[in-house]
Amino acid sequence: MIPAMVVGFTLKDTIEEAFLNPFFVSLMLLVTGSLLYSTKFIKEPEKDVNATRGFWMGVAQAVAILPGISRAGSTISLGLLMGVDRDKVANFSFLMVLPVIAGAMLLEVIDLISLGEIQIPTSSLIVGFFTSFLAGYFALSYLIKLLKRRKFHYFAFYCWTVGIIGVIAFY
Repeated sequence: MIPAMVVGFTLKDTIEEAFLNPFFVSLMLLVTGSLLYSTKFIKEPEKDVNATRGFWMGVAQAVAILPGISRAGSTISLGLLMGVDRDKVANFSFLMVLPVIAGAMLLEVIDLISLGEIQIPTSSLIVGFFTSFLAGYFALSYLIKLLKRRKFHYFAFYCWTVGIIGVIAFY
């Protein structure tokens, strides 16, 4: 999570601007699709996550702060490309996002409080957090099933389709 924190703190404004550029987002979806498709050619990985592999997966997570780059897709794909076992890479990818999400949410709440703009009752924030957590959990469960069946690369076709449509529409 350290690379994501460094990128998040140092490039926050630049990254927020990238979200406003749909052409850039479309290009990044094409990159994500290519990364996902590359996992089709991986043999049966069997390595563990160690400090070096974990660091590089953290770098992938930091790059995934860019809009259009899938966080789970990039961390899992890179882990698989480094030979990490499918179950281990999926579990590690899920665990490594929790501190980043919590930290980003905390920073956003602090910003809103400091600007005096927080008008949403705290209970709404809590319900929203748990709702998104549950949705993410079930989506990740489905993703892990595809990963175990060696069909993770199927997501590439979705990314390429949306990316190509976006590139054409916003060029």
